[in-house]
Amino acid sequence: MINTAILQSETLARKAQRILTANGYPSELVRFTSPKEGCRFGLKIIGKSEEIQDILRKADIPVRYFGNERDRL
Repeated sequence: MINTAILQSETLARKAQRILTANGYPSELVRFTSPKEGCRFGLKIIGKSEEIQDILRKADIPVRYFGNERDRL
C-alpha cells in the first residue's frame, strides 16, 4: 500500500524519513503545492499504514495528513 504523510516542514519530513528508514520503511520526499496552503512537504511510503503511523506517533512527529490509495476509492 502506498501511503502519503504530509508534514509541517521539510525539516520534519526529513526527520520522519530517517526514522522510517531506520524502521524498515524507505520513503520518498515529495513537495506538494496548494493555492490555499502554499508549499508543503510530505513522504510517499510503502507499507502498512497502521505501523507507519504508530512509528511517527512514537517519535512525536506531528502529521498534518495521512492517507493511502484505499482512501481514494
